[in-house]
Amino acid sequence: MDADKHFDPAFIGDLLDYLHGQSIDPGLVVGEVFDGNPVTLQNWVASVQANMDGATLSNIDVRVFDFALRNSLKSACDAFGYDARQVFNSGIVDGVGGSGFNTVTFVNNHDFRGPGEPVQNDPMLAYAYVLTNNRVGLPAVFYPDYYGVSIPNAPTNTLKPQIDQLMMIHQQYIFGANSVDYLSRFGTPYSATYSSGFDNTTLFYQISGGIGGKEVLVAINFAGEPLVLDHEIIVGNLGPGVTFEEQTGNATTGNPVGLNGANQLRIQIPARSYAVYVESAVPVPVDLVHFTARPDVQQNVEVDWEVAREAALDYYLVERSVDGQLFAPIEQLPSRGEDQLGTQYHYLDRAALRGGTNYYRLRMVDRSGEVAYSPVREVALGLETPRLRFQPNPVREGGTIAWEQEKRETVHLACYHAAGQLLWERVLDRDAGAQQMDLVTAEWPAGVYYLKLRRAGGEWVEKIVKW
Repeated sequence: MDADKHFDPAFIGDLLDYLHGQSIDPGLVVGEVFDGNPVTLQNWVASVQANMDGATLSNIDVRVFDFALRNSLKSACDAFGYDARQVFNSGIVDGVGGSGFNTVTFVNNHDFRGPGEPVQNDPMLAYAYVLTNNRVGLPAVFYPDYYGVSIPNAPTNTLKPQIDQLMMIHQQYIFGANSVDYLSRFGTPYSATYSSGFDNTTLFYQISGGIGGKEVLVAINFAGEPLVLDHEIIVGNLGPGVTFEEQTGNATTGNPVGLNGANQLRIQIPARSYAVYVESAVPVPVDLVHFTARPDVQQNVEVDWEVAREAALDYYLVERSVDGQLFAPIEQLPSRGEDQLGTQYHYLDRAALRGGTNYYRLRMVDRSGEVAYSPVREVALGLETPRLRFQPNPVREGGTIAWEQEKRETVHLACYHAAGQLLWERVLDRDAGAQQMDLVTAEWPAGVYYLKLRRAGGEWVEKIVKW
């Protein structure tokens, strides 16, 4: 609900009551109250709910965008000298004691379009916070940040791969977490040694009780130099010798990472970067030195890993997913039962999805049935030839069509509106190899379109979003 500060909250409460009375219950209603004062934001939610009947409250979830937290995250990203630890004290939840079930967090939106208003420097650092800290509210992702759409007064960032990765980590390990401890907060009781980086440019927190049943540690480095930090964590029920696996691939330390004698974890990440560490499954007797997945020249995927201390391990399962959520086993390899460092394994996946992203992980099973998982690796594969691509996509003024064809082969290119109307077509007879041509879309109405390439070997379609 846009521009809510111009409406009486009682009116919105009455409106929602009316909708409920008509058997129309939107599952989620979010108010956009453009105000950086967390008290104002919290009072708005309370006022709307106070003017809703009990039955309506039970069926409609009312929230408000947390502009106060967003402003602090922008300062952490853009303002030199701002103490990033202020983020831990900002917003509706941590600033004025509100509930995360009444808030929606965000980094950029349509309101911030003037000079300097969008986050100018590394907005992914702010996304790393809202996408991992479920305590402060339900995160929203801004379309231009996700897809790399250029908008006035904002840098163009295509953050989809990083955001998808954090959403997957959230779904696997963080969802449902009931506790977050800000380890690096002002006046922290936990010991910390900075070999590089600074306390006022570091956010480090521990998440407990998530769906994965594992402790999760998140570190965000807003400094312009690498962060090398030994920081004490909450050991709690963690067993002796516990280790953590870094999930994003951003950390410059290897996996797994153990605790020192002072229960400190070594955090080592580049400047303006972040890392997510997840508790390893200790009972499985194997040390995973590395796990990689990468495409070969034939668009197959090579999966490799190296282990140590696998004498009591039974077997490995290579698992693949096309959405990063549901994994299926594609190959089982028996353990060699070696104890020395450097035991290496290899698997070639010839059935990976072309024209999309494949996600791989390793399930390691010992003889007692205990299971541990590797970090997830992503591999994006192009289409088999002839390829058809349109960039940029989404598009505004125009873009470039790219394809491949055989020598003197006639190809037919056409573009259709989603409703089926033919907008543009060409019949082309060119030399073999990579081809491209420009397509002007400035006069097209916003919507969905389909670019179609037809040749003797088949037909290929590319979906275009015009905004």
